[in-house]
Amino acid sequence: MASMICGIASVLFCWVYLILPLALGLAAVIMGHISLKRIKNDSALGGKPLAITGLITGYVGIALGVIIGAFLIFAIIYAVSLSNSYGY
Repeated sequence: MASMICGIASVLFCWVYLILPLALGLAAVIMGHISLKRIKNDSALGGKPLAITGLITGYVGIALGVIIGAFLIFAIIYAVSLSNSYGY
């Protein structure tokens, strides 16, 4: 359950912050893999769909965070290079 919540939060916050979606996505992926391992070892445990949802949303959140972060860095570099080209 925690993996799914972190994964969903990672996807939601990827538009607002840069570090938070990466941290939440990483936490979702780690907790999802731990949950799947525990579910595999003890068949009485449930929640496999929640763990898989956490994994998927965690990986998507990490990917979106990296893409948006790279875009912002390139946009800042481009804006700085334009302001320097006018000689001010």
